[in-house]
Amino acid sequence: MASVLVVDASGMVLLARHRRYEQWGPLGGHVDAVDASLLEAATRELFEETSLAARFASRPVEANLSSYTCRTVDAPMAHLDVCFAAQSDDTAPTFVANGEIYELGWFAPDALPTPLVVGLADVIPVAMAARGRHPSTDGNDSSLTP
Repeated sequence: MASVLVVDASGMVLLARHRRYEQWGPLGGHVDAVDASLLEAATRELFEETSLAARFASRPVEANLSSYTCRTVDAPMAHLDVCFAAQSDDTAPTFVANGEIYELGWFAPDALPTPLVVGLADVIPVAMAARGRHPSTDGNDSSLTP
């Protein structure tokens, strides 16, 4: 799994309300065969679900191992979710209807919605600090943003 916490220039965080677990969390999804990396998968998922392009930090801000049933299996299965931080200048994402999320919103870090994915409140400050370290400024020459 690859996910992304998007922060805008004013410090607001973009979160999605997920159908599967009825909680607010980062955007993201499974890594597809076309994805060359976790970063590319997170970039693709963000664009597919919101039509947003963003500047991604080159390194993840969190990795979380959990077990749950998802759309591809009938029994709980281990999932490793690698979460990246990104900054977007566009504060008007286009909600792309799908079976995975049903609501998007920008939230101040001190006014997060509930229910929130467990542990996410602790990751948001890390994502906010990392959002400025994107490939164009940290020595990595490849930018994967659409």
